Amino acid sequence: YEAVPFEPHTIELFFDPELFPRYGWLFPESGSQVNVGFCLARGQRRGPPAGMGPRELLERFLRRNLGERMAAIDWQLPSIPVIQNAEARSHGTVEDIRGALQRQLYLPVRWTECVQALAAGGAVRIAECGPGKVLAGLVKRIDKSIEARAIGTPTELDAARAEWA
Repeated sequence: YEAVPFEPHTIELFFDPELFPRYGWLFPESGSQVNVGFCLARGQRRGPPAGMGPRELLERFLRRNLGERMAAIDWQLPSIPVIQNAEARSHGTVEDIRGALQRQLYLPVRWTECVQALAAGGAVRIAECGPGKVLAGLVKRIDKSIEARAIGTPTELDAARAEWA
């Protein structure tokens, strides 16, 4: 992406979907231009606030745009508690869940605290679904009382379901 001064209170971002493929769904079309607003410091004539580069401007836009997209979705509370990875806790309202998901864009993952929260909530087994096994290994190091398993294939999923039934 490239930040270009556009108007006194905005920055024009040119989105390159090859650099940020995960965020392409937030933009209307490839190569789209978006305005990210900001407040100027007293005496500042143009450009973003000191210390705010293109990455921070993009994150600000993504937070706002994600919120708008999420507001259009009909949400329901999950049937079981879901630990949000940026806050290491579950939320009790749809609005709180939406807000937590937005904050996950820019807050660090608190994996150790997430595993501890899962254990405190009674979790005894955790499955990492996907091609890796790093998270399952970390779970074993964080809390040895939890059985953690990496599941990367349908066969491994069937075996885990049969064993954990």
